[in-house]
Amino acid sequence: MRDAGPHLSIAVIGAGAIGLAAALKLQSDGHKVELFDRGGPGEGASLGNSGIVAECEVIPLNRPATLKGLPRLLIDRNGPLQLRWSKLPAVAPWLIRFAWASRSAACNQSARTLSGMLPGASQAWCELAASANASALLQQRGWLKVGTSVQAVEGLRKHARDQACFGVSSQTLGGDEVRELEPLLSKSVVGGVLYPGLVSLRSPLSVMQALARLFVSNGGTYHSTEVSELGQTGDRAWINAGKIRSFDRIIVAAGIWSKRLAEQIGEVIALEAERGYHLMLPSPAQPLTRPVSVASPGYTLAPMPDGLRLASGVEFAGVDARPDMRRIERMARHATSIVTGLRNEPISRWLGFRPSVPDSIPIVRPSRRSQKIILAFGHGHLGVTLAPWTARAVGEIVADGIRDQELG
Repeated sequence: MRDAGPHLSIAVIGAGAIGLAAALKLQSDGHKVELFDRGGPGEGASLGNSGIVAECEVIPLNRPATLKGLPRLLIDRNGPLQLRWSKLPAVAPWLIRFAWASRSAACNQSARTLSGMLPGASQAWCELAASANASALLQQRGWLKVGTSVQAVEGLRKHARDQACFGVSSQTLGGDEVRELEPLLSKSVVGGVLYPGLVSLRSPLSVMQALARLFVSNGGTYHSTEVSELGQTGDRAWINAGKIRSFDRIIVAAGIWSKRLAEQIGEVIALEAERGYHLMLPSPAQPLTRPVSVASPGYTLAPMPDGLRLASGVEFAGVDARPDMRRIERMARHATSIVTGLRNEPISRWLGFRPSVPDSIPIVRPSRRSQKIILAFGHGHLGVTLAPWTARAVGEIVADGIRDQELG
């Protein structure tokens, strides 16, 4: 633990990948950190993802191709995108901003920004897991994307070429080459793209729990308590977590729930819940050895200790609507034609909420209304991937604030 100058009292709201990584970084800088979450570590959006440290995903979701295909995606009952039309009035402002951010110039700006954030994410996760004695929960076998048609494979290869403009390495593969890597994939797979060297978390929940144990063992305090309010009075920030408590700094890293908290301090942010689903299926006798994404209809198969996780879908329906498992169940039926020996017998089902902003660039900055409150949310599909980067950025913001205070 290094001396960062004055040791501050800091509250981190949210114990997902972002909050845990930030809490550990601030703790290592010598601050007294307390972590607040209404549930256990990693039990929110961090629990249900495919565990891929996707440092290759430099091309944002807000791109012209996505915008062009949006009408078709919205009416495709088997595709990865769903909008509950009764929720359209609530979601429309976000979708309009997304459309504006999908212009070529705006997309390119987002890509340039992401290209400065993503490199090194796999190595950073290896170091973070090692510090928590959780290296066995990571694997570094890359990410394989496959297609079952020539058109789908060409789409994957074009995307890889676009990524290569930002320094992303990949390998194009034919069908037989794909099966050399993953013998369980059927002959319906005609080709794919491999992103070698990328890390994946074999059990996202177990990794988050390991990080939380490290945080507590280093002297941190974990509160299984919901933060209902926050604000700033004078030079102190405060939260209401059953009672009012004040801190030198507050980090808001509560995923989709951050929007409500930010609004209390006058921050109006275009943050929408992208609802994501997964099914846990029993692993075949000879499991896949790395995450495999199927381009169409659009899902990922991620091998984990307790089964094969099928993760898919972007659904816009807010946080209160009941789960609709019909699409992901159709994808599970499709997956049985892709993976030899895979049984469509779900062990468990899950729904979570990705906190997404229209331009794919997360909000990581001091509040413009309350400088003692730092915002760290809106990571969308890149929450796990960008957790170490966000932790470093939050640490720098806190250190910069200390320096400014000393100079002032």
